[in-house]
Amino acid sequence: MAIIDSGQLYIEVEDIYVSLNNRGTGLGSLLLDKILELAKENGIERSLIYSSTKDMDSIIKFYKKHDYKIWCIQMFK
Repeated sequence: MAIIDSGQLYIEVEDIYVSLNNRGTGLGSLLLDKILELAKENGIERSLIYSSTKDMDSIIKFYKKHDYKIWCIQMFK
C-alpha cells in the first residue's frame, strides 16, 4: 500500500495553521509553496500532508488546489 517508493526521500507536513482573520489571503499557499521549494532545493520532490480539523472540506479543497490527493482517511464518532 506504499505510495512512496522505498528509499525515496520525502517530507511530512503536520498542519499549516493560518489564523482565522488571515485565511483566504493566500498566506497558507505561500507557506506551503515555500516549504515545498526548500524541500526541492534539498532534492526532495515528494511530500505527505497530515491535518486534523473540524472543517475537513476546506482543508481538502486547499490541498487539492495544490495537487495533493487523498490517500487515507480516519474517522471518529
